[in-house]
Amino acid sequence: MAPIGRLTIAIPRQTQALAALAVAALTSTELLPTSDDYQHFATNVKPEWTAKFTFGKVPAFESIDGLVLTEGIAIARYFAARAGRTDLLGKTIVDAALVDMWTSFAYTELWPLLMRHTLVSNSYVPYPGQDTVDGINQHADRALEALNRHLILQKDKSEQFIATAYLTVVDLTVVAMLRAGFGNFIDAQRRKRWPELKVYTERVLEDPILADVYGVIEYCEEASSYVPKV
Repeated sequence: MAPIGRLTIAIPRQTQALAALAVAALTSTELLPTSDDYQHFATNVKPEWTAKFTFGKVPAFESIDGLVLTEGIAIARYFAARAGRTDLLGKTIVDAALVDMWTSFAYTELWPLLMRHTLVSNSYVPYPGQDTVDGINQHADRALEALNRHLILQKDKSEQFIATAYLTVVDLTVVAMLRAGFGNFIDAQRRKRWPELKVYTERVLEDPILADVYGVIEYCEEASSYVPKV
């Protein structure tokens, strides 16, 4: 099967691209890889790039017939629908609404806080002060606690996934975010408090196709923290 277009990503296994890459793998959708001459924060700020991909965000997809998309979840949904795997989007109106609801939760309550923690603790942005850092961490903890509690309720209903009894794009999205979080924020203490996060992630990645896409997960013992430069 010929490639349907090119998917540009910032780094290998970019968190925001993993759901789209996972859908492509599950549906045997062939893609052209990121061009060798692509340089993040250089190529994607050039006028010719932003003229095509508004705001210069990646992942960015351009189909062979000229469709351009940014935002990982939009690309993942397009791949699923194009391949006829509408089950990944929710088999019923109710299921589709639940998929959308939990996807919104992931992108508004979970990922921004995990990303903000990473940016601050690695000095990618100016240190905002301890009160702000504490607020970020507390908000992230509330989101993780809520997700853990929901996963327990799903298990009680014999539903092994976030929105439904079967795999959907929200699972592929949340597992990508948790994968990143396990590396620098969801430390041993948090995993002990909310064990379903790890159980759920590992269950989703029992599928060898998905395990190959997401790769080996690194689990931190302690959350990373900001270290002032001397």
